[in-house]
Amino acid sequence: MYQLKRIICIDSYAQGLEIDVPLDQHANFNGDNGVGKTTFLQLIPIFYGAQPGQTVRKVGSRQSFVEYYLPRDSSYIIYEYIRPEITGDAQTCMVVLRGAQNNSGRQVRYLFIDSAYDRSLFMLHQAEGGWVSLSSSDLVSRIKRSNRIRSSWLNPSQYKEVIQFNYKSTTGADKDWLRNLNEYRTRFALCAKSQNIEHIEKVVLGILGRAPSFDAFKDIIATIIQTDIGMTESGQSFFTFAARSPPYSRFNGEPETVTSN
Repeated sequence: MYQLKRIICIDSYAQGLEIDVPLDQHANFNGDNGVGKTTFLQLIPIFYGAQPGQTVRKVGSRQSFVEYYLPRDSSYIIYEYIRPEITGDAQTCMVVLRGAQNNSGRQVRYLFIDSAYDRSLFMLHQAEGGWVSLSSSDLVSRIKRSNRIRSSWLNPSQYKEVIQFNYKSTTGADKDWLRNLNEYRTRFALCAKSQNIEHIEKVVLGILGRAPSFDAFKDIIATIIQTDIGMTESGQSFFTFAARSPPYSRFNGEPETVTSN
């Protein structure tokens, strides 16, 4: 079973604190207004591939996702999840989010690690009022020393391609990225190779506050049908179906009339 197990926020919107919330059973969020309940829930769609900018509420704040959730070099958001293995055992992985500076400003970057969450990877020591976390510039070095399998740092679009096992977006992609992408999807995707879950983030966004649109469900159904009829690694289907008036189907390149009852 593929499942998000927990979300951990380190030195995030609550400075200096480690917030660890298990999600593999019933979870009850309660407290006064403004303590961070909605703030935390808005992190869930990000795991499923939502763009960071889709979850930050603009009311009362002009901060970006990075400014709000990953404001410091020692700020992290970590998703721990499980994947079934062929042997029947469960593989536990995590995705680490951090803020990274580039020419366009501070951006979100994602790192897959083939391991359950381990506090020792991220924390230096406990101090009065909270934990002192490791800077992101030193995190990869610590991961390497621990001999854990990891990805490179990915941008939001690359992360979405991996977690959803998305075929469509690979057309025209760089060959080096395609080679890494195939490896990452096989090891870290939230579905089996034949079960592309493109658009799943739209449903999660709808469930957690936005009205799910008909177009979102339509996109998901179309993707399921496309996967069921057969999809190659290059994103080309073995055959396509197009509905017209009068209805036609296309099989092996030849048009054929479909009889309507």
